[in-house]
Amino acid sequence: MLGIVPIHTNQDAPFLSKESPKRKICNNALLGLAIITTLAITGPLAAQEISRQVRVTSDFWEGGITWGGVPGGYVTRYYVFYERGTIELCGVGTSTNAHTRQFEITLMRSAKLLMDKRPILEDLSFFARVPRPSDLATAMTNCRVIRMNPPNKTVTFEIDFPRKRFRL
Repeated sequence: MLGIVPIHTNQDAPFLSKESPKRKICNNALLGLAIITTLAITGPLAAQEISRQVRVTSDFWEGGITWGGVPGGYVTRYYVFYERGTIELCGVGTSTNAHTRQFEITLMRSAKLLMDKRPILEDLSFFARVPRPSDLATAMTNCRVIRMNPPNKTVTFEIDFPRKRFRL
């Protein structure tokens, strides 16, 4: 998990105030770059709202796609928890072909969780990633709470992967 990077100002570090004006400009530029870099790194993670991590069990469902005309695909393990009045999706995935690994993020951003054939969550890029398909059986998943009222009937869940073309 990423944390907040401490940034020192002249009040925090009096030794910086003895520097030349050119050095201060350089330090201020580096400070600005550090802030922008920190926001760029932590921004997408914060937006995804990962609620917790759960280890894959035998209850998890298998899913995935195969690439047309190219060996391999993308495989995933996922489960929808209904606990304490909330719905939560947990998942992990990996590519089975190193050449198509570059499309994972685009694929998962376009993927949707369907409940009774209706989308209830878009952008599944919060799923954890593992290097090999053999690691899926014991992997830790990332979970995200779905903001909706829980159903009061039996429903079916499935992941809908987009029908897209990727140029290799």
